[in-house]
Amino acid sequence: MLTVNESTIAHTTGLNINYLKLALLHYFRIYSTMKATILILTFLSVLGALANPLDKRADRGSETVSGIGSRKQSILNAGGNTLDLAIAMLET
Repeated sequence: MLTVNESTIAHTTGLNINYLKLALLHYFRIYSTMKATILILTFLSVLGALANPLDKRADRGSETVSGIGSRKQSILNAGGNTLDLAIAMLET
């Protein structure tokens, strides 16, 4: 059976065991801080979404354009692509 102790680690790796302990402690502190930060940001984004529901954003407006489908189809039939459709929408 192989037993590993501090002197074995220090002998085989050439590293001080206290250095390894500090490095692991530092890693776990950073990791737990990152987890806490992600949890807080997720909570705040969910809270923001609940505080500002989509139905309150209905003031953006909308407009029904008659014949838009046939105009879009004529652009596509003339060899246009989605960029041409976007330009045509900006121009009207």
